[in-house]
Amino acid sequence: MKRIFQFVLALALGGLLIASAAQAEKPVVGWLEKVVVFPGGLALEAKVDTGADNTSLDARNITEINRNGRKFLRFDVDNRQGQKLTLEREQVGIELVPHHKGDDEERPVIILEICLGKECRNTLVNLVDRSKRKHPLLIGRSFLLDRVLVDPGVQHLAPPTAQERKNR
Repeated sequence: MKRIFQFVLALALGGLLIASAAQAEKPVVGWLEKVVVFPGGLALEAKVDTGADNTSLDARNITEINRNGRKFLRFDVDNRQGQKLTLEREQVGIELVPHHKGDDEERPVIILEICLGKECRNTLVNLVDRSKRKHPLLIGRSFLLDRVLVDPGVQHLAPPTAQERKNR
């Protein structure tokens, strides 16, 4: 009986060590981080929000463009530090976001590459007017999942290391 207990204990501890090692490989980020978005390489302050499903970007002057039957969006992004960028991206969908006043809000969705620390990922981003929000970008779970750990007690742990790459 003692050997069975020791075996079970060894398995449990081994599992904890493996889980700890897997978590240790993931970078840790704070609740507020600088990120870079591509194309364009614009640096933005981003709130990292594990309570949000997806990523939201403050986009202004959104204009629809039809190219060969495909819908593209032209929009302006302002990092609120004097740098602005106009982007054109294909609209890949519409996201219904629950609104606290009851009705769901429809937001256009595009794909952007976001670099947070060393993690650069193409991710779905919904476009919305975040002018009344403190930060122009909110990074949600769809970007974070299985990639990073979030320490909500700190900020600016993972400065972006990405630079513009060809073929973006």
